[in-house]
Amino acid sequence: MFDHVKFGVSDYSASKAFYVKALQPLGVTGATEWPPNGVELYHPKGEVSLCLYKVDENPPIFTWRSLPRIGNKSKHSIAQL
Repeated sequence: MFDHVKFGVSDYSASKAFYVKALQPLGVTGATEWPPNGVELYHPKGEVSLCLYKVDENPPIFTWRSLPRIGNKSKHSIAQL
């Protein structure tokens, strides 16, 4: 299970619009902007989030943090698609 997924995207505006619309039926309605081109999408009552940010890498990369956490630490991974 994941509690935090972070995607690097090449088209930030299109990706943000897609995920906002796609996740809304699941109750993911919270959004925190991270200037200049980043956003964290989340369920207002949840502890998980999806982050999108603009990257120039091709292909884009993503990272995630898995549950359970051990103390204040959690497992982090990075992958390139």
